Amino acid sequence: MAERDNFLWDLLAAIDRRDRGYYDQLSAEDRKKFSAYMALRWMSYVDAGPDVQSGYVQLYNHYANKNIFLLSRHPKLQWYMLIAASPGLGRQRHSWPRVKKSRETRRTKTLRELFPGMKTADAEVLDQLITDADIKQYNRDLGHDKT
Repeated sequence: MAERDNFLWDLLAAIDRRDRGYYDQLSAEDRKKFSAYMALRWMSYVDAGPDVQSGYVQLYNHYANKNIFLLSRHPKLQWYMLIAASPGLGRQRHSWPRVKKSRETRRTKTLRELFPGMKTADAEVLDQLITDADIKQYNRDLGHDKT
């Protein structure tokens, strides 16, 4: 059985420690493995309370997410951006951000039929803002038989 590669976990721990010299200590092979985008995604999600989670997301969006791709040819600067965004709260338990699955209701399905270009997320928001009477009015205005 192959030995488990701890590169990602060591990388995340170094960002949590705000270790400025960690990138310089990486081997050439490990530098090739370094992906600032992947580190950003992992660092922005913390298995902690909602206040800590919100703080991490805001910090990484403000300090790193906006400019991470502008510095794609400068991985060391990307590294500095990632450690600058770290709040310095010590080692945290990071995981891959979960994507919320949306459940399409009958109303959101009807809204998507009425407005074919609408995304499911937009239909869910609109569903919360309008009433059944509004949907009936949309149907009449568009000339559909559904009431």
